[in-house]
Amino acid sequence: MSAKQHMHTVKTTEDARLIADLARVIWTEHYTPIIGSGQVEYMLENFQSPQRILQDVTQQGYTYIWLEQDGKPAAYMAYRFDFGDEACFLSKLYVSKSCRGRGLARILVDHLVQCCQNNQLKMIWLTVNKNNSQSIEAYKKMMFHKTRSIITDIGGGYVMDDAVMQRDL
Repeated sequence: MSAKQHMHTVKTTEDARLIADLARVIWTEHYTPIIGSGQVEYMLENFQSPQRILQDVTQQGYTYIWLEQDGKPAAYMAYRFDFGDEACFLSKLYVSKSCRGRGLARILVDHLVQCCQNNQLKMIWLTVNKNNSQSIEAYKKMMFHKTRSIITDIGGGYVMDDAVMQRDL
């Protein structure tokens, strides 16, 4: 991580609002062509609102971290440890369009790998939309591999049609 980058953990309502605002920009730009504006809006309202982010942190055991680049929020991730399965679920990993190609996703994943190793976890897994080829390729470069496909009903008449990927530690 360079001197121009700073990592922060979501702790307050203001932090959650910052992540929700960043999510809105990233998701609208990146996911609208993949899943459509209706599903993007549904998912933002139901899964990336400030209230939901705080609920994930305070009640569901998630950690949200964002990375600042040159004083501005540029990327974020959310994850949850599952000690029973010796695994970590990487729920979210997103980088703003203007900051892609700078290694920010790798910085966040490297941080997560270190956290997982410190907690004796054996793998990290995630889900990624099957049509999100750029992200799938980025995950492969970070040593993730596809294990299976799943379709998840998320309500509102929408489903997530995803590949499950995992990285062994």
